[in-house]
Amino acid sequence: MLLDLISSLSGVEKRYISSKFSNKVVLSDLYTYFLKYDDSRNETINKYFSGKYDLNLITTLKNQLYNFILEELVLYNKENILEIELKKEISKIEILFSKKLLSHALKRLKKLKLVCQENERLSHLVECLNLELWISFEHCNSDELEIELKKIYDELKEVQKNIQEQFLYKLSYIYSIHIIDNQANLVHIANFNPERDRKLKLDSSIYYFEHTKLIWCLEMKKFDVAQQAADRLAGMEAIFPNELKKNKAQYTDVMFACALANIFNENYEGAFEFIENIRALKNLTGRTEIRRNERLSYIEVLFKVRQKKFDLETEKENFRLHEDQLNAIFTQRIQLLFCYACIKTFQYKEARKWSNSILFLKNKDMHFENFIKAVYADLYLNLVLEKTDLFEKQVAYAVKKLKQNNSKQDEIDWFKKVLKADKPLTLVAQKIDCLM
Repeated sequence: MLLDLISSLSGVEKRYISSKFSNKVVLSDLYTYFLKYDDSRNETINKYFSGKYDLNLITTLKNQLYNFILEELVLYNKENILEIELKKEISKIEILFSKKLLSHALKRLKKLKLVCQENERLSHLVECLNLELWISFEHCNSDELEIELKKIYDELKEVQKNIQEQFLYKLSYIYSIHIIDNQANLVHIANFNPERDRKLKLDSSIYYFEHTKLIWCLEMKKFDVAQQAADRLAGMEAIFPNELKKNKAQYTDVMFACALANIFNENYEGAFEFIENIRALKNLTGRTEIRRNERLSYIEVLFKVRQKKFDLETEKENFRLHEDQLNAIFTQRIQLLFCYACIKTFQYKEARKWSNSILFLKNKDMHFENFIKAVYADLYLNLVLEKTDLFEKQVAYAVKKLKQNNSKQDEIDWFKKVLKADKPLTLVAQKIDCLM
């Protein structure tokens, strides 16, 4: 009977049973014997275990092993059934999410999280938190989103450390692609591998969480909260100076974000220190050196523009000297800064040159967020220069591009609102600060 039962096991079941013996050494040895030998006769078994165990117990041990295997198979099948049910429920929630039935998805998700917690299915719990995070981006306004993110982060404290850190990498990555690129989807997130895609080796995921929270606050214009995050990062960097500096690319990003927070809070002395930290980085190679140069070029121009210490001809010359070292996104961001500075100093002809340098790019070279900002600048210039016909054409063109890009409806509605407004210049002027 025992041999028949063991022979009927699949390879996966055999490995599962092997992992469950724990301190049952005798049963484990007897099980190993049956895996190797197709012989259940007591005399053969007695010969194999002679001098190792009390041979009078062999029959009893065979019965114990038989019952042990049956009990473990019951548990194995129960786990398999639970695994299938959990995967099915996650698929249902993803379908509800894809159909924008967010309240339905959140209701099922809440129940599923409880099942995962009760059965200690940590990997599935992380999947649930991952979905909850993504749904929150779609379901919540900016203030609610911060509360939801804090709640999800607190829940992670109950998850094993290695899973927690991997999820935090993913959480921070979702921040970036959702807020900065606005092109994320569930497949993209599911395929994200921090070791491959970002080469991050930080010991503490708290740095990463604070850093991306800072980026989010800057994008949402919550400059006071951004300053708090920057101060926390600066404090952690002072206590654990080597934790970030061993990863110079990440160190550059953190210093850059902290400098931005200080600039937008008009703390220029603090911003200068962070800029100097970026400038002081030495012995950089490859992509890390490019990363530092891109961020340093941008932040130095922004620093001068915000303080109104901007000399256009000098900065133009510096930009031309280093333009070939910048990627398309940072090139366009610096061009937008030039456009902003020219608008603020009433150099409208020069400002149009800089906005056109982005508007006339080919689609493959254009970063869409920068394109829309250039449209804002062009609308403002058309209104100021009283070019009404160009203004109306530009609005129609912007709406067309937004629809092609599957942008949010409220962005499209803003352009339609401007077109119908009695004083469109007032509305457009409010968008000019976004050029920074």
